[in-house]
Amino acid sequence: MFKLLIRPQTIARRQVIQHLQRPPVYRRLFAIDSKPEQVDADGKHGSAIKDRLWDRISEHDKPVVDPEKESNDYKIDICKAIRDLSTQVDTGFAKVDTKFAEIGKRFTEIDKRFTEIDKRFTEIDGRFTEIDGRFTETEMRFTKLDAEMETRFARVEVGFAEVKTELACLGAKITVIRWQVGTLISIGLLIFGGVGFALKTVSDRYFPQLADSLESALRGNKNASTGVKDKK
Repeated sequence: MFKLLIRPQTIARRQVIQHLQRPPVYRRLFAIDSKPEQVDADGKHGSAIKDRLWDRISEHDKPVVDPEKESNDYKIDICKAIRDLSTQVDTGFAKVDTKFAEIGKRFTEIDKRFTEIDKRFTEIDGRFTEIDGRFTETEMRFTKLDAEMETRFARVEVGFAEVKTELACLGAKITVIRWQVGTLISIGLLIFGGVGFALKTVSDRYFPQLADSLESALRGNKNASTGVKDKK
């Protein structure tokens, strides 16, 4: 009899323990499907303790909504979240595309500027090439002029060397001529001196009167010339 009285309490305790050990969904299902026994084995109603426990369980674990409805709401919320996220992603990608378009325009402008700079550098390079060509031409002219000047200076040096050689030869010839002339003059003086000495000797020995007359004549001519000078 005591066991029969305790049995509904034991069953209720087990249900409470199992209910607390299960997940919330199963707890809700348990709260919906499971109900306390209305009549015990003897045909009497359940005990007051069981009713109180079950009332306490019902108060603290009442099903808020239907699980299927909750699942549908959850799916709807997920779809809304996905749609909102997709909209945000599309908006973000549109902004990114706009930014990329602006960046593309800027890169196009930068490319145009670089193209203009490249053209200017090409023009400058052409001018530098032209200037380099002119410098090369001028250098070639100076090289040619330098070669011509060196050739002319070489010719002048050769000419000076030839003139120097000719002057040396001429100096040698003049020296020889001077020696020859000196020799001839010396010989002539010797000859004339000898002839004069011979004539004087002959005249002194053979024509003394002739010598005196000649001497007096010479003295008279000298005096006459002196008198003429005095008159003047």
